[in-house]
Amino acid sequence: MTLALTADAEVVAGAPAPADPAKPTSIHDADGHKAPPPDPVTLQAAQVRRVSLADIDDLQSWLIPRLMRVYANRDFRTLKSFLTQLLTSNEALFVRNDRAIGLAMTQSRALRPTRVSEMFCFALGHPGRDAVPDEEADSNAEAARFAATLYPAMIAWARGQGLTEVVVLECSDATVRTVEAAIGRTIASSHYRRVMLT
Repeated sequence: MTLALTADAEVVAGAPAPADPAKPTSIHDADGHKAPPPDPVTLQAAQVRRVSLADIDDLQSWLIPRLMRVYANRDFRTLKSFLTQLLTSNEALFVRNDRAIGLAMTQSRALRPTRVSEMFCFALGHPGRDAVPDEEADSNAEAARFAATLYPAMIAWARGQGLTEVVVLECSDATVRTVEAAIGRTIASSHYRRVMLT
C-alpha cells in the first residue's frame, strides 16, 4: 500500500494522529462516559526505538526462523549477519518496541524516484498471517496494533530524507486498518500499498 502525505499533515514517530480541528477533543466517549486512562504498561510497550545488537541476540530464536519462512533461500547465519549489518546502515531503519520489530529500507530505482519499502513488520510471538486460527483473533488484533505503532517512525524517517513514497504492508502482521489508525492517514491501494508523502 502507498501512503500519500502532504506537507500540512505532519506525521511524527510515536505521536498520535493529529486531531481534527472541526471536532472537539474530549476525554469522554460518544455516549458521554469518561474514557479510561491509557494503560502505562501498554504505552511503554509501544515506545519505538532502534534495534541494537543485544536485541538481535535476544530475538534471534524467534525472528530469524520467521524470516526464514519468508526468505526460504536464506539460512540462519546469513539472515543474522544481514540484520547485524543493518544496525549501522544509513539506508535502513530497523526499529522495535516491546512487542514488535520492523525494517524499512530505501530503494533506488533506475529513472524513478527513490522510495522507502517495508521489508518486514512482525509482532513478537505472532505466528504470521498464514498461520492464524480464528480462535486467536483477539490476541492477534492486539499484535497487529503493536506492529502498526512502528509505521509512524517509518513515515517520519522517509520524510526526513525528503522521499515521497513509502511501500507498506508487504510483509507485516499489521492490518490496513491498524496502520491507518497509527499514522492518521488513508493508505492508497494499487498493485502494492504505498504512502505518498507529497
